[in-house]
Amino acid sequence: QNQYEDNQLVIDEKEMQTRKDYVGFKDKDVELLKELKTLMDENADNFVEAFYKYIANFPEVAAFGMDQNSLPRLLKSQKKYLLSLFEGNYDGAYFENRLHIGNVHTKVGVPTKFYMGAYNVYKMLLLPLIFEKYKGDAEKFVDIALALEKITNLDMQLAIDSYIHSYNYNLKKKSEELKVFQDACNNSMD
Repeated sequence: QNQYEDNQLVIDEKEMQTRKDYVGFKDKDVELLKELKTLMDENADNFVEAFYKYIANFPEVAAFGMDQNSLPRLLKSQKKYLLSLFEGNYDGAYFENRLHIGNVHTKVGVPTKFYMGAYNVYKMLLLPLIFEKYKGDAEKFVDIALALEKITNLDMQLAIDSYIHSYNYNLKKKSEELKVFQDACNNSMD
């Protein structure tokens, strides 16, 4: 069950497990992702540069804080995010971090179509790299690709929940403000 504390979406242990179960994210997937950690450590800088080079081709996306002043910070944050996918810690802190990332993207106004599309860019860049490592073992490659799909799907769920929660929270606040205004207008007419 999702719960709300003020403006923050909170997901409890039971809900985390339900989400993992629903996408079929098991201990085997954790181990497969952790197995890629060294490969990701070795390729993270190149990956992040390729990621931003790709999305910079889309002015609608590049408009969201990709100026020369903020680019080093974005590269660092993106590298941290990438590596966290392969650390094997998919606990409450992981879920909270993903909710926070969704909140940040909501606050800066990144449309969901671009946020969600970025996960596809991730896969376009990661899968060939992973395939190169496991091209002699098709079964292992498929298992790893599915593990990556599962963890990124969990991340997308959390981000979209953050977007929806933020929109609902802002709508509720605006509704409350409108009610105060209506009450003031009604009282002034008396």
